[in-house]
Amino acid sequence: HHEGRWWLLCAIKGPYEDSELHAWHADELAGPWRPHRLNPVKTDVRGSRPAGAPFLHDGQLYRPAQDCSHTYGGRVVIQRIRALSTEAFEEEPVAVVEARPGDPYPIGPHTFNVLDDGRILIDGRRTVFVPAAFLAFVRIALRRGRTG
Repeated sequence: HHEGRWWLLCAIKGPYEDSELHAWHADELAGPWRPHRLNPVKTDVRGSRPAGAPFLHDGQLYRPAQDCSHTYGGRVVIQRIRALSTEAFEEEPVAVVEARPGDPYPIGPHTFNVLDDGRILIDGRRTVFVPAAFLAFVRIALRRGRTG
């Protein structure tokens, strides 16, 4: 909820889900929801896909976004929303959250959420080899005759 309106900022499943940001707005949470007149309100693989809920800090509205330019969810870019209305949308990157060498989630942060008590919850990405899952996949592939 922002300045008397309800907002939904999201990606739409499909070929541009990592590079387009769409917005909808409503007077009431139950709707009706209307698409923003500028949809997609942003097109940029480096910071369109949402990566958590927007949050207020020192009176400014911020939106975490995924930078998918190198890999899906490779890092989170914090965007300062400069304009959010039924007629306009504008934001600018102000900070980057990314994995460091030795982090337990080396592929990068996936989502960034500021909790009501001020704590920050970050969901990270990593690759884990699960032998049982691999063997189950091999068994399925062999049953289907795809060994190659």
